Amino acid sequence: MHGIDNNPFVEGPVSPPKERAQLVTPTTDSAGRSVTVAGEEKKPRTSLLSLSSFSMIFRCLQLRDIYNTGLSCKRLQTAVKDDNALAKAWYRQFSSAHQHQLSTSINAKDSNQIRDWLNPFTEDKALVEPLANLRLESVYSPALLYFTRARLMSQYETFNLNTEATIHKNNLINSAALSVDGRHLVTASNNSKATIYDQKSVGSWVKKTSIPSHYNVKSPIFSPDGQHLLTISTDYTAKIYSLGSDESWALSTTLTLRNDGIVQSAAFSTDGCHVITVCWDHTAKIHSRMDDGSWAVTASISRGYIEQNKPMTDDVNKISASFSTDGNHLVITWGDHTAQILSQKADGSWELEGIISHKYSINSASFSPDGRYVVTASDDQEAKIFGRDSNGLWVQIATIHHERSVNSAAFSPDSRHIVTASHDGTVKIYYLDAHESWQEKAVFEHPDAVSSATFSLDGHLIATACDNGIAKIIGQATDGSWSERASITHDDFVTTATFSADNRYVVTASWDGTVQINELQRND
Repeated sequence: MHGIDNNPFVEGPVSPPKERAQLVTPTTDSAGRSVTVAGEEKKPRTSLLSLSSFSMIFRCLQLRDIYNTGLSCKRLQTAVKDDNALAKAWYRQFSSAHQHQLSTSINAKDSNQIRDWLNPFTEDKALVEPLANLRLESVYSPALLYFTRARLMSQYETFNLNTEATIHKNNLINSAALSVDGRHLVTASNNSKATIYDQKSVGSWVKKTSIPSHYNVKSPIFSPDGQHLLTISTDYTAKIYSLGSDESWALSTTLTLRNDGIVQSAAFSTDGCHVITVCWDHTAKIHSRMDDGSWAVTASISRGYIEQNKPMTDDVNKISASFSTDGNHLVITWGDHTAQILSQKADGSWELEGIISHKYSINSASFSPDGRYVVTASDDQEAKIFGRDSNGLWVQIATIHHERSVNSAAFSPDSRHIVTASHDGTVKIYYLDAHESWQEKAVFEHPDAVSSATFSLDGHLIATACDNGIAKIIGQATDGSWSERASITHDDFVTTATFSADNRYVVTASWDGTVQINELQRND
């Protein structure tokens, strides 16, 4: 088994400890001679170096601490490498729900598929073969595989793109997304249809089914486990389709909200057991999956609070809601200048916990995966970062400034980076430093408005979608720096750009009527 001994994508320079820890119990010394105190039993020397395993110690340390430990002496460096301690610490940064997504993606592969997954970035069979034959049921197998591939990718300043497939449609394509196992693709077009494609082999996608509607179908999304598909439509409904044992998709339930208004937003919780829908009449409902597989409304939420003396410029297309990773908090944007943070009480009801205000409409709001922060993106040219103070209240702790509307803001999976996309043509990356302060890390220019920027599932890549028909791939080096690695070209607006869960592919959708699936490869 090959250990990993590289810089683990830490931010900023990392220096060795100023003074090496004293690992051996000292004896009293005088004038160069050892002295034994009278009456004191002479104990044998003990050494940390004699320990057979450092795993328990490493489990108590953070990623940066383990890296510094490996710098202190050759013995510890070897221990870090042999235990794959960096990969394990990197993996522990993620929530259990995120770890489950990573493992689901990897566990869907056999040995040959793992070889195919690693080979685009290495020809080293001595490295690949042990990894291809890992026992995937091990909890840390995904950590070692993802971390190794990220290390390999970081060695290349640019990537080649191999177009695996191009799906042509006769309508503008508003979105495209892959399931977590990479076997299913869903698109939404201006023809009021959502279409599901299945991968038959590498580069071969076939149309499986269409989900027609008399009304516009908006941005369908897969559940975190890839077994369900959620669609919303302007016919007052949200629908959940489920994947059967025969690999067919069938309507599982219809969440009808006709009495409350048109559904503008719907999202799964991270465990896939709950769905929140938000309507344009400023009401929201939480639907939960019962033991028998049915769905039932378990909570209703009304906006309730309207801040006085603020302009009401509601835009129903900007209504959204998302769960925190633990499912105990919600952040809802109502299409105006405010976002509400709600928490679930012991009795299952929801109460208002905080309000984020901007001068103009909020375009997005989301929690960090660790639940410590909320970031919002607004037409007032700002992205705001909120966190809790010592009293548990939500307070603003940082602001990211742009010169035009901020279209999106998103956290990295490890909660330590934020990427913003703006109408001013820039993408900004901020990171959380050792003092828990958010600092600007990098800025990337685009020739036109950038509609979105999203992280890969391992957090080491970013995909941007630009109105000039370009999607850019930005990658992180082992020293924590970011640089542009590749770009994808369409003939019209790029509406979405996202990664497959295994980071092998970039999926882009465009108003030119195409979806491109490009494989990332090394550029020799």
